[in-house]
Amino acid sequence: MTELQRQHQAWMAARQRMVPKLELAPAPAPVGRDWLTVSGPYLMADIIKEVCRVFNVRKEILFSQDKQDVVVRARQAAQALSRHLAGASYGLMGRRFKRDHTTVTHSIRKLQPVIDKLALILPPLSPIDRWVEEVLKQQTENDNGNKYRRPKNGAGNSAPTNADIRPARAGEDDAGVGMA
Repeated sequence: MTELQRQHQAWMAARQRMVPKLELAPAPAPVGRDWLTVSGPYLMADIIKEVCRVFNVRKEILFSQDKQDVVVRARQAAQALSRHLAGASYGLMGRRFKRDHTTVTHSIRKLQPVIDKLALILPPLSPIDRWVEEVLKQQTENDNGNKYRRPKNGAGNSAPTNADIRPARAGEDDAGVGMA
């Protein structure tokens, strides 16, 4: 054993004699519900259940990678309300929704104006279903000005037609073909 190792062992033995041993309290018994939160009046599980009911989406679909508009809106509502009502952390929600915490942050930031507006309108400790219904109502009201939606043309797809790309020139019909 080298001199350095002997000094280290002596130092560790002296440290153990000086520092009292801490007795850790036993872990609390589980209460039967997972992902409890302590900083909010509601449970994340109750919020998710109510969002699924109001948006008419199954829980498995809510946690899936599905990108349908109704599923995305329900997921965003569940994440924003879990943050506001249950005080859930971004990491906890990311694990629960199988998303990165930055995706959860984006969802919450997107719905933050709606949540802030509802916090002024709804009385404290309003039922979860009232919060969820109001978020859905606000989302549908804001849907009219959604800049990401393009109207579909007559064929049922969103591909632009020649008329959408450029105006017709003199001597062309509506399809952009020269008339003889």
